[in-house]
Amino acid sequence: MIFSNPLAGATLVFLLAAETGAAAVPLQERAGAGCGIVRDFKGDTHTGKTIESGGLQRVYDVYLPPNYDENMPTPLIISYHGANGNSAKQRALDRFDDHTWNPDHIVVWPNGYNGFWEGPTYAPPGVSDKKFTSDLIAHLRTAFCIDDARIYAAGKSNGGGFTGTLACSPDHGANFAAVAACAGAFYTDVVQDPNNSCHPSRSPFPILEFHGSVDGTIPYLPTKNGSGGPLPKIPDWLSTWGQRNGCAANYKPTVSQLNGDKTVQKTLYTCNGTNVVTGYLIDGMDHSWPSTTRNSDQDSHGDKPVSINASPMILDFFRGIKKP
Repeated sequence: MIFSNPLAGATLVFLLAAETGAAAVPLQERAGAGCGIVRDFKGDTHTGKTIESGGLQRVYDVYLPPNYDENMPTPLIISYHGANGNSAKQRALDRFDDHTWNPDHIVVWPNGYNGFWEGPTYAPPGVSDKKFTSDLIAHLRTAFCIDDARIYAAGKSNGGGFTGTLACSPDHGANFAAVAACAGAFYTDVVQDPNNSCHPSRSPFPILEFHGSVDGTIPYLPTKNGSGGPLPKIPDWLSTWGQRNGCAANYKPTVSQLNGDKTVQKTLYTCNGTNVVTGYLIDGMDHSWPSTTRNSDQDSHGDKPVSINASPMILDFFRGIKKP
């Protein structure tokens, strides 16, 4: 596959249809104006970067993978922290800047306004994080060589729920190929509510979610409202996304132990020949980002390390998906 530098006035160069699985597409339609701009911090993270959105100054951190090539469209992950969190805490949880896991994805960790993301009642009113996300992506396209077919969202708790908010947005969600959440607080997608509105930009829209069986903050099977409003039962939420992604209403997902691990239950929706929804239920885990080594979530909730690392599993999930 050959790429030219679009900033040097080169003629259109096309991606090979055999590699993308679709018709040949001009480079300029797959990547932004940042292609050809040399960045000097490969393998490092820059913190405290700012842009303006909605009249507010917003702050983010950015990791440039060691394999970054300014002339090669590169996948992007935006990772959203939990309530009262920040980009530094989320970086320490997801460790998407670990070179052994992630030598190939740009990662951006934005900061929520006053520590929260749009959706729950505790979020600051009048702040559109959906608009901020779209503004951020537009900005990043001018700064880095980003593959528009491989933009992803991940998040923890309030940030995980916000990835669901994005997935339900026909406009702002259209930027993304897939989303993944850990302990997702899906306040804006209460699927038991017949008046709830969710209009994904396309179907299928692949979804991945991790949850602890004893999550006391965002229960797997909530019986009352959370601190930010009503919450869905996670199995119902997974099932509803299965239907949104082309599964029949009576479809029964495949439920199994992950690689024979009795502590991790995998629920998989495979419809029309595609894996469209995947859920992992971790036995005995509270409101934590799943990790085999100690992290701040486990310290806060009295958890122990578990048998899986969510972060490399999320990266592998994203690597298998491109936006059509």
